[in-house]
Amino acid sequence: NYKKPALYDDEVRIVTMVKTLPNVRITFEYECYNQLNELLNTGSVTLVFIDKLKNKLTMPPDWFMNAFVSKFNL
Repeated sequence: NYKKPALYDDEVRIVTMVKTLPNVRITFEYECYNQLNELLNTGSVTLVFIDKLKNKLTMPPDWFMNAFVSKFNL
């Protein structure tokens, strides 16, 4: 969702949030700010976990969930 432009020499800060624990899907929400802390835009992306042998949605592996929970304190 566009709010205002980033200009050529702007320093941009991107904040990434995950609001729920992943299951077969994980959604990352983004906010972009300039050096004056003005909100430039927001957005989100949803990724899915797929079993490459069965070509079907699957739960994330344990190693991913353990790292994810420890990183994001969920």
